[in-house]
Amino acid sequence: MRALYIIEEQLSIARGEQTDIEAALYALEYAYSLVPQKKSWRKISKFLIILFFGMQFFTGLTDSRQGGTVISIMLGGAWLFYSQRKFDKQKNKAAIAITEANAQFESVVTKEISSRPTR
Repeated sequence: MRALYIIEEQLSIARGEQTDIEAALYALEYAYSLVPQKKSWRKISKFLIILFFGMQFFTGLTDSRQGGTVISIMLGGAWLFYSQRKFDKQKNKAAIAITEANAQFESVVTKEISSRPTR
């Protein structure tokens, strides 16, 4: 935040408008908020345990021996794969948004801080 105060001070000296910087700063903060939170292993393991024992209960009712274990492992693996791919896609989108917002912020700061020609 200290850097922002220094930038605002230099803007007031150069009589630059600060609204562009505020908009660029909010865009940068929004881009950082797009970064997804990592899933905790506790939630994942609870889901897999419920899935495994739920399938075991279902196969106990249908009198199948190994089918439920195989199906529950396959469903759990597919869910883990899907959730990891979804997380990676969201992370990549956030990284692109952060890069674009950072470039916009730097260009606005460079434009506003650079000295104005005097008449």
